[in-house]
Amino acid sequence: MLVEEGKLTWTSRSANPFRRFSSYNDQLNNNVTLRDMLAHRTGVTRHDSIWFKSPFTRKELFEKS
Repeated sequence: MLVEEGKLTWTSRSANPFRRFSSYNDQLNNNVTLRDMLAHRTGVTRHDSIWFKSPFTRKELFEKS
């Protein structure tokens, strides 16, 4: 919807539209696009098990990642 509204483009770098999102290194922050993130092709491994039976809230898990 944001692409259709002209607020984002598929080639938007991840650091631009998602100010709270940052990766563990600047190479990812500066090169990963919105399309890469939505297609799960960033090279970042899955972290599905981080939330399973976790004592942390969703907010706390988001802040830890």
